[in-house]
Amino acid sequence: MSCITGLAEDIATRRRVEYEFTISILIHVGSVLSTGFPDPRREIIMNRSALSIKVFGVYFGILGLGLMSIPNLLLPLFGIPQPMEVWVRVAGLVTFNEGIYYWCAAEASSTAFFKASVYLRCLTPLVFAAFVASGWAKPVLIAFGGADLSGGLWTLVALRRDRDAARVSG
Repeated sequence: MSCITGLAEDIATRRRVEYEFTISILIHVGSVLSTGFPDPRREIIMNRSALSIKVFGVYFGILGLGLMSIPNLLLPLFGIPQPMEVWVRVAGLVTFNEGIYYWCAAEASSTAFFKASVYLRCLTPLVFAAFVASGWAKPVLIAFGGADLSGGLWTLVALRRDRDAARVSG
């Protein structure tokens, strides 16, 4: 009977820790977002490439939050077993932080960042395919690489259109 009591206490403690962790993440997100919104009185003209980066940043932010707060609900939807270790939450925090970097780079119209992201996001599905081919991951991982590839190609096309538009207007 004490084994069952101990198990129930462990589950209750784990749920309390997950709840507190989720609350702290939401507070962090709120503080980041409260300082990141532009002044609504200012006219905003965003070029195509900045928009593609900002959208990808939102995707990364949402994915990161999901991996941090509800990985046991999110990952099985993609055929990935429920994680029992903290590493998926750590990866979620890194992903969320990267989403903030993308957002800030878009706000700053950092073309150098945009170009670097094209190369890295187009490389991602190749690396994921190598992970699958080596047996380290299930094929569903390639779908996540597809999101990176699509975003990278969108940014590449947008960079070219922005360059062409600058030539015409300049």
